[in-house]
Amino acid sequence: MKYIVNCELYSTSYLADWEKGTDLIVVSFFFWSPGMALQKSCTGLLRSLLYQIATQWPALADLVVSPTGRSKDAIDGSRSWNPLTTWTDQGLMSLLNRFLDEKPANISLCAFVDGLDEFVGDEDYLLHMIGLLNNSSRCKICVSSRPEQAFRQEFRLCPQLRVQDLNREDIERTAAGKLSTEPAEPQCPAYTRR
Repeated sequence: MKYIVNCELYSTSYLADWEKGTDLIVVSFFFWSPGMALQKSCTGLLRSLLYQIATQWPALADLVVSPTGRSKDAIDGSRSWNPLTTWTDQGLMSLLNRFLDEKPANISLCAFVDGLDEFVGDEDYLLHMIGLLNNSSRCKICVSSRPEQAFRQEFRLCPQLRVQDLNREDIERTAAGKLSTEPAEPQCPAYTRR
């Protein structure tokens, strides 16, 4: 996933066919279970995605400060706008919903979310959020995970790529080389032994 996200030339050339001249916003998030709470929670995912969207599409700030954006659900413990107030997950989700509903037709969004299996929290809520992005117009999402039951079930009808099927031979060679009692010979395609 990191390769796909970081190889902009490669991924944007494929996305160009899909987005057809709209302004493309690309966002990503990598769950990490040994990390701090924000690195493995919906709160961290929502904050990160909204921040990335706002840096690429500053008009998101208009949704935050508009009168309809100041609902009592959006802000935790406060009835008035305060930029230092902690937002609830419900408020962050509400803002993401508003962005997806109200974004102009010339905006396309592509989200990459890695490590769903490292998420800590309510899997149904996470899957709801992914579904929200997936079902929005002019929006694509690419997720990755180990084959956990909840994710296998949820994404069973989606196009899938199993990396272990593509690099099985490399894994077997590496494992055999590590487990072998004999020293391995260097494997270099440019080197030919005579």
